[in-house]
Amino acid sequence: MITKIFNFGEIDVNNIIIQKPIKYGNHIIKFPIKYKYKLKKYNLLIQSPKMYLPFQLMNFNNYYIIDYSFCNIDFDTKQNLFLILLNEINIKIRKLIKSGDLSIYFKHNKMISRLKSKFMYPNILRTKIYNKNPNYFEIYNQNKELISFDEIRNSLYCKSILFLSDIWISLKKKSYGLTWNTLQMKIELPLYLRGYSFLEDHSDDNNDSIENHIVYKKYFKMIKMGIPLNAVKHKMKMNGDDPNII
Repeated sequence: MITKIFNFGEIDVNNIIIQKPIKYGNHIIKFPIKYKYKLKKYNLLIQSPKMYLPFQLMNFNNYYIIDYSFCNIDFDTKQNLFLILLNEINIKIRKLIKSGDLSIYFKHNKMISRLKSKFMYPNILRTKIYNKNPNYFEIYNQNKELISFDEIRNSLYCKSILFLSDIWISLKKKSYGLTWNTLQMKIELPLYLRGYSFLEDHSDDNNDSIENHIVYKKYFKMIKMGIPLNAVKHKMKMNGDDPNII
């Protein structure tokens, strides 16, 4: 299957296609999702806008859970449009399920949405990370540098490449939902300084720095030429400079 990353703003939900089901064990059925674009079928890989990470990663047996918050929706139009898109995708999936031969599989099953509310965050998108191995999952900082998986933590903003892989059905729990995976991240890390970065002030222990000052060096030169100190200080006062420097 050809790989293509779609910006969330260019997604047309009418081009979403549900493929034939695949059974996983006795209780799980999955329907792969594809996206039709220029007569070709693609995996639906979507680049998100800048999202907020409100919580730490949750580690399960064989995967991680990562939540994205829309908390900046009042100030970020792109976040708002992305949330609208996710709701449109949910509506489109429901319509596809009700049409054709798919309805028989979903009869009496309840949809579990990946859009959730949690604590003070009314809109949360829940996704999975299946493998933190850097050979499979790459994380970048804002300078396009590869960084460690451990850099993912709460209270940061990031962009992500998300993969809407399938619709799952749990025959045992009589429920179904969409599988959203995070495939790659670009995190905005806080600014750090490495190495000793303080500007040194030599005024206390190095008079030479004052003698070479752009304003006062001429007065030190006058003293070296033999002009009396009081005369030099008088000249400094007349020029509006601090005579106590000498």
